[in-house]
Amino acid sequence: MRRPTISDIARECGVSATAVSFALNGRTGVSDARRAQILAKAEELGWTPSAAARALSTSHVGAIGLIITAPPTTVSRDGFYMHLVAGIEKGLTGSPDALVLKVVGSLEEELAALRTWRAESRVDAVLLVNPHVEDPRPALLARIGLPAVFLGDTREHPGTSCVAVDDHETMDHLLRDVADQGVRSMAWVHTVSPFLHGRERLRALEGAARHGIEAVQVLPVAEDDEDAAAATLDGYVEQLVRAGLPDLILCEDELITLTVLGALDRRGLSVPGDVALASWESAPGLRLRPPAIASIERDPMVMGAAGVELVRETARTGRPAVRVLPSPRLVVRASLGGVREGYSIA
Repeated sequence: MRRPTISDIARECGVSATAVSFALNGRTGVSDARRAQILAKAEELGWTPSAAARALSTSHVGAIGLIITAPPTTVSRDGFYMHLVAGIEKGLTGSPDALVLKVVGSLEEELAALRTWRAESRVDAVLLVNPHVEDPRPALLARIGLPAVFLGDTREHPGTSCVAVDDHETMDHLLRDVADQGVRSMAWVHTVSPFLHGRERLRALEGAARHGIEAVQVLPVAEDDEDAAAATLDGYVEQLVRAGLPDLILCEDELITLTVLGALDRRGLSVPGDVALASWESAPGLRLRPPAIASIERDPMVMGAAGVELVRETARTGRPAVRVLPSPRLVVRASLGGVREGYSIA
């Protein structure tokens, strides 16, 4: 069925298209009675404004962009991104604005996508993830004039808007919390990345001794290929076994955690009997398996919804803004041993 137009309304009401446009847009130039007639006929015909026409007249296209730089396979299995998108959609509830999602494989592709979106007026603003230590995006966004909110801490980049979680503070809290559970040695198994959050977590680990944790091993996983990463992790577990297992192995994400669990199991080692285990990420696959894995309880949905709110705030004020979310805390579960499950350290 053909979409009704302003010309259709004008013909039905016996007036000019200009008069219909004035009435629909609340402009003067038509009488109250004529305006009421036109609005009633527009409703009867099921007329709705054209998004394209509205964009041409108001420079507002009603879309917020989100770019994720990661392999599609990573995005599909990473609960963080799925919950983040759900939070953004929650923030858009009740609004005509839509989310435009793009997944790219490199930072260069992300920069190109930002330039294209701006040049073609595809979005009104963008949400960006994973701030880098040396990040070219803030300078590009300022140069092309594309409003943006980073979902991650960019407070060291003046003039940027962000929803921030203090990863240094989060790791510091975790060190204190596990030390209170008797941990005196630990290994941190993490992916190698150029991201600010990774740097801040490593910096916090340097202060482990002041919490009574005397030895910290940092075990980076650089491989993008899952099989290669699994082989690296298996080698790390073998290395830890030969040197004497630490009190705790802390893993950065769900996949690393499950791979380490498998490597321990193949060697006849149990969690928490032989070594305690915890994950920086919480996921049903970790919480619901025996033993339930202790984890940091962060909610990406909250971050996504807050990002939408900040986009609206900065559009209203014309100034950059920062919203700092509370640092997430550890939820103790069976994998730490000796503490009742579900106990959240506060």
